[in-house]
Amino acid sequence: MMVTAQLVPRQHESLSSNIRWRILTFFILMVCLGFLVFLLHIAEGTKYFLAGALIGVGAGGGIGEVASSFERRESRQRMGELREVVLARCRLAYGMGEYAFNFYAEISKGQNQDPEVEEFLYRADLLGIRTTFDLLVKGADPNNPELHDQLVGRVERGMIFLGQPLYMFFRLGQDIRAIRGDDAKTKAEARKIVSERVASYLAKASGFMEGVRVDRAWSNINHLWDQGSLESDEVDDLLFAVNSFFLLLGLDQFGYLLWKAILNQLGKMKISGDRSQDLTSLLANIRAARS
Repeated sequence: MMVTAQLVPRQHESLSSNIRWRILTFFILMVCLGFLVFLLHIAEGTKYFLAGALIGVGAGGGIGEVASSFERRESRQRMGELREVVLARCRLAYGMGEYAFNFYAEISKGQNQDPEVEEFLYRADLLGIRTTFDLLVKGADPNNPELHDQLVGRVERGMIFLGQPLYMFFRLGQDIRAIRGDDAKTKAEARKIVSERVASYLAKASGFMEGVRVDRAWSNINHLWDQGSLESDEVDDLLFAVNSFFLLLGLDQFGYLLWKAILNQLGKMKISGDRSQDLTSLLANIRAARS
C-alpha cells in the first residue's frame, strides 16, 4: 500500500461544477420532446400548444439552472474564504497549546525571553490576544509558589474567551504535546486520561477536519498502542503524523495533503490482533515523510 498526495493548486471552481446536471438534463429533454411534438400527426392547435409549452418550460428552466449556478459558485467561494480564515485561527490556537507547557515552565523560572515564550506570544498576537498575556508575563513573580497555577488559569480563561472551537484546538495542541512526552509512555493511566480527553475533543471538532476521520485514526493508534503492537519509535511516528495534520490544517500544500491521506488511511484500517502489512507500509511512509 502506498499513500500519496498530489500537489494541486487551489483554483476557482468552474461553472460546470456548480450546475446540477440531472436537473439541466431534464430541462434539455423537455426541449427535445417539444421539438418531437412537431412530428406528431395531431391537430395544429394542440401540436403548437404542447410544443410551445414543453420548449418554453424546458428552455426557461435550463436558463434558470445555468444562471443560478453563478450564484452557487460565488456562495461556495465566499464560504471557502470564510473557512480558510477559521482554519487559520484553529491552527494558531493549536500551536499555542503546543507551546503552553514550556510557556508556563519558562515564565515560572523567570526566563521571559525564552524562544518558546516568544513563539507562544507571537501566536497570541496573531489571534489578537497578546496584550493580556504580555501583562501576565510582565507581572509574573518567579518566587511566587502559586505562579504556575495562576499562569494556567489566566491562559485558560483567555483561550475560552476566544470561543469553544478555538479553546478545543488549544487543548488538543496541549494534550497531543503531552501524550508525546516521556511521562505518557511510562504511565499508562496518565496516558489513558489524556487520550480519552483528546478523543472527546476530536468528536466535537469533527466539522473542522475536512472529511478526515481523525477520531477513527486516533482510536486505532491507541488500540495498537494498548495491545503492544507498536515499537516506541513507531508510536512517535504516528503521533507525529497527527500533530503535523493539525499544524497544517486546511493549508493547500503538499505537506498537509500528505498527512491528510495518511490519517485517512489509518482511520479506515481494520485493526486486529495481528499486525497488518498495510500498517507496516503506512509507518514506512510516515518515516519517509519525516526524513
